[in-house]
Amino acid sequence: MDTVQMRDSSMERDAQIDRVADYAGQEAIVAEPWPSTIGSRDLSRSERRRILAEWLEFFRQPSPIKHLTLWCRVTDEILEGISTQTQLETLTLHWGPYTELSHFLALTRLRELTLGGASAITDLNPVAQLRGLTHLSVENARKLRDYTPLGQLTGLRYLSVDRGITGSRADAESIDFVRDLPNLRTLYWDPRVAPGDYSALLSLTEATEVHVSPSKGMTPSIADLEWALPGMQAHRRRRADHTIPLYEGEKLIGWLGTNVAGRMEFLPPDANRT
Repeated sequence: MDTVQMRDSSMERDAQIDRVADYAGQEAIVAEPWPSTIGSRDLSRSERRRILAEWLEFFRQPSPIKHLTLWCRVTDEILEGISTQTQLETLTLHWGPYTELSHFLALTRLRELTLGGASAITDLNPVAQLRGLTHLSVENARKLRDYTPLGQLTGLRYLSVDRGITGSRADAESIDFVRDLPNLRTLYWDPRVAPGDYSALLSLTEATEVHVSPSKGMTPSIADLEWALPGMQAHRRRRADHTIPLYEGEKLIGWLGTNVAGRMEFLPPDANRT
């Protein structure tokens, strides 16, 4: 079995489109409907609103776009705008403060969804209606506690729930939903499970890669989970292969590795890398 990975929506592959007039029929684009002030200091707020209005008008009609990355501050207005893009197969949001995931209900062809900067969302029920999803990433959902709806996504193969680069670690009421995901092959899980019951993870014997952030008093323990799950053992080996030792003089001061979202992180010198 091969490790399932999220589709790469990098700017190197997808066309970076800043203005609607620059769009030339590409199927995979990175768009910035609401230009940031960084790199757009010469744009007034009225000019930025005009650019947004152009994109919203563009999104009112179906397009050839199948893979869309929104590289901007995503609001509910923007989500409503893209709700007519029912041909979308991949959608990546990088920042919030969007809240109305119900705008996704029409996007029935979605296979991969990344909810970056999801700090304002509180309900995953609309996402659970996207039964065709195979890949889902949820980042920095600090107000979200109920992940039970994800158990309806029985075709899910990849799931990442991460605090994000600046987010604080959140709590989840339960992780029991993973028992209902027979096709799950990759799981990155960061939230603390409030009751401390992680036993549902023992069902992931077919997963090829599993990472779970340790939590005080968790049952089973991380050690027990690693013993029982080949996917956790595989993740440990891969992580060890991708860490770089950092020295101050001849003294080891830590390791440079990657977190559950693939971003660089600093690990203490005594980190267990085996």
